[in-house]
Amino acid sequence: MKSFDSGRSNAKVLYRMIRSDRSIRIYVQSNDDPMWERIEENGYHCEKKKDISQLLKTFYKDQILQFSLLACPAKKVAGEGKNSKRVILRGEEAQLDWLKRQGEKNGFNILEAHIAGKNELLYGKKASGEFQIAGVPFEGVLQIKDPDVFRQGFENGIGAEKAYGFGMLMIRKMK
Repeated sequence: MKSFDSGRSNAKVLYRMIRSDRSIRIYVQSNDDPMWERIEENGYHCEKKKDISQLLKTFYKDQILQFSLLACPAKKVAGEGKNSKRVILRGEEAQLDWLKRQGEKNGFNILEAHIAGKNELLYGKKASGEFQIAGVPFEGVLQIKDPDVFRQGFENGIGAEKAYGFGMLMIRKMK
């Protein structure tokens, strides 16, 4: 976030870290142009920049795309008073059902989906103490039902915990 002057939600920053044996790749999507020199000053390298603004104009009804999504499937349950509490969904069936609901909410249908590997655990600290979040890696095929709603979901991210690298919908055309 040091490469953005505005906050994450104002710039609509989404990101995803993909680890391999040799490297960590971080994909970043935002409405604002990042100032990568701030990151490169700390020894990191920005490999490739791509403007996706034209991509956002190409979505159409019934378009079929492959997708990858690291998400935090959760639901809100009533808590004490006016507060609600987010509960992480466990089990493949509950997680895939969550994904289907997110698709309906974000203008697409899931045609095919599976959990692609182990959950990715993220550990951190907040003022309230330490926390752990499990990200579920989904992959599959989707069909756009409402291009305008899909575009909003694509830009804003899917699900919760976007500040921690979840919710960025990565897509590509079918081969």
